[in-house]
Amino acid sequence: MSDSSNAWTMSGVHAQWKPYLEGLSAEDQSAMEAAINQLMIPPYQQSVRFARAIEDEFGIRIPDAICQATLEGEKPRAYYTGYPLFAALHKTFGRIDHAGDRAARAIMGDFFADPRGANTRLYYEQALCIRRCLEAVIEELGAVLAADDGALDGKDPAAIALRLHAETLKRPSARSERATQCHNVLKGFVERRRAAGVNVVTQRAAGAASEAPPVPDTQVRKRTASEARVAAKLRRGDYDRPDGGTISMERAPKPDTDTGRAMDDVLAGGRTGVKHTHRTVFDEDGTPAFFEPAEPSFLSTSDRRVLMQRRARMAPTDALASVADEHRLSKGAIRETLAHLADRPLQFIFAWLVLSTAMQPSRLERMRNGPANPDEAAAPWFDGRALRYQLLDGPSDDANGAPNREVVIDLPDRIAEQLRHNTLGKPQPFDGLTEQINGRLDYAFRMAHGTTPTMSRLRASAELGLEQTLNDPTLTRMISGELSVGYSAQGAYQRLPADELREAIAPYLEGEAQKAKADPAHAEAVDPWLDGLSAPKQSSAHHIIGSARVIEPTEFAGLLQDIERTARRLLRDVKRSRLRGVDRATSRARLCHLMDLQAAHAALNWMLLTGSRPMDKKGLATLIPRGTVSNRHAVIYLDDKASARYRERRLVPYTPTLEAVLSAHQALIGTIQTILAELDIAVEDPRGRDQRLFPAHFIEMSAGGVRIEPLRSADLSAVLEAHHIHDRRPTNNATRHSMKNALLETLNPAQVDTFLGHDRLGRGLHAPSSLATYDLDGLVKALEAIARRYTCNPLTLEVN
Repeated sequence: MSDSSNAWTMSGVHAQWKPYLEGLSAEDQSAMEAAINQLMIPPYQQSVRFARAIEDEFGIRIPDAICQATLEGEKPRAYYTGYPLFAALHKTFGRIDHAGDRAARAIMGDFFADPRGANTRLYYEQALCIRRCLEAVIEELGAVLAADDGALDGKDPAAIALRLHAETLKRPSARSERATQCHNVLKGFVERRRAAGVNVVTQRAAGAASEAPPVPDTQVRKRTASEARVAAKLRRGDYDRPDGGTISMERAPKPDTDTGRAMDDVLAGGRTGVKHTHRTVFDEDGTPAFFEPAEPSFLSTSDRRVLMQRRARMAPTDALASVADEHRLSKGAIRETLAHLADRPLQFIFAWLVLSTAMQPSRLERMRNGPANPDEAAAPWFDGRALRYQLLDGPSDDANGAPNREVVIDLPDRIAEQLRHNTLGKPQPFDGLTEQINGRLDYAFRMAHGTTPTMSRLRASAELGLEQTLNDPTLTRMISGELSVGYSAQGAYQRLPADELREAIAPYLEGEAQKAKADPAHAEAVDPWLDGLSAPKQSSAHHIIGSARVIEPTEFAGLLQDIERTARRLLRDVKRSRLRGVDRATSRARLCHLMDLQAAHAALNWMLLTGSRPMDKKGLATLIPRGTVSNRHAVIYLDDKASARYRERRLVPYTPTLEAVLSAHQALIGTIQTILAELDIAVEDPRGRDQRLFPAHFIEMSAGGVRIEPLRSADLSAVLEAHHIHDRRPTNNATRHSMKNALLETLNPAQVDTFLGHDRLGRGLHAPSSLATYDLDGLVKALEAIARRYTCNPLTLEVN
């Protein structure tokens, strides 16, 4: 197997088992090989035990020698990916006595036991699709079988699962493109048109090929019928239809053969090997709307329109407002969309809410008219005045129960009034509107040039408009209710009052209304709606949205003062004990406790001023002096991400306050080392060169010596608890959350993300953009202002 992301082949699994089958009797070896062929069992002890439990279901036998043997190694990595069949039997459908799980195991075994095709990646994708389908109907399948006492009366359990899954897809909340694709895969297997790991299956009857074309089983892009017809006409120089319907008997001039082949290549593979003459038609806002071919044309009217649409999609840098997404609509297309929907209030309101929030239409369809449903947290709800919904990802829930994940969008008075009037007695008034609206728009724009508007394309356009207006991609995703992978970390840290969210979105809403009113052709239909779309002046929400882990400056200052008060009280005890000449063990213990408190004080300052994550054993920090990165400032090369996948390295400024804090800390370490040496107490310092910058503490050894180690996050909490100091931080990374929100008050969000290591979420492993230079002067000024606000200061302790 060449790719570790593919499923293991049969030969690969047998190769893994080969060392464990040596020495078995011929009968046991044959039985185990048959079991491996049937279930694709990995050489893992728990897998073998489960296979022993279900051996009667599949008519296999697991030898006692294998069950009693000790299989080396841990649980296989990528269990579901490498062994999709057995992982589904073991982990997904592992209930032994459950009728539904038993039937699901039979279905998976029937479909995915060898023999199979050679495409191991496709084998995994097919197993994943069918596993998801069975997971969605497992309880219903079990109920059907339980009602029949397990007797199927000749019925195929896979056919029953297919029927149940089709009924599931009738529910709007369960419909999605992925669910439909998985359903089609299951249907192909049930109808025996598809086989595991085989790209295409051609059905044959009585030795002859079926009339039905082969069913493609991959997602490789195939040329559509229109594209094939266009390419063929370009090669042949076929007849033109100048009047739009009648075929002209005059043969058109035959184009150059090489040009036809080049266009064929472009249509088939997306390559740009030839430049075609065309005229670009611009929308009134300067956005290229579509391409119009230059005359003479060798294509029919319909084929020419298809070709120009394909041409526009193959040249996004020339034809689209955004390279990132070809489906974003121009301003003119958005105005026409709203105008076509203005005669039906609910459809217009639905489209306007998609345009206002950039929420996924499938989620907005589930909006409830009335209070929220606790059983359906993802569904928005309308309280008569505002649209409310939960963030699907990002910040964690507030420990005190505050609604920090609830987004509130105050609706314009006209929208709210019409929504109240048109939703009376309808618990889910938007159910099914996406399909209805897309159908209307498809009919209305059937003869128009360019991209046909849909709700998904309107949502993508709204996301772009919001981001351009707010100049904050994280806030844009918070308004849409879903931060996604790219912004989940940034959204987990950011917080803002709900009324500020209303003030931020108001200019965008009013701007979109003015753009839509600028079209006199649709003024009669749209203007009555848009006249009342100004944002409300008062917000109906007054809570904080976002992070619940921020510590206030007064609380942080109080924590530092508690540590300093306890440390100075202990310092007096240390000085008295030195004057009285107490024993070595007591002196060592008191000095270590004093070092613990000073290290805790320094660590809190360090985490705040560097934005560091809670410190762990893998953290590294290297001081880079002035003149290397900046002539004015020293910087720290910080690596504080304890992740098996990647580490988020970045440069942070070495500010004057931080320098003073660490200088006082290093001075105390040196002083205590000298005192311990005078007491003949050995001091061990195993810290590496890249760990000496971290705040450190002394650990007492059983042999009577001490060891210096960096103070970890768990050690910090233990020190505060041991000295009865109340830890006022909501969580261990409260300083990091606080630093981000304090910096956002004065710095650009991109600069803040770079400082915290959130830029590109660490995807730049070899050359992360977090190492890019930024405005160090502005960042140092902002950090020093925050240090004064949080009363960060060095804790100087004179032991001598």
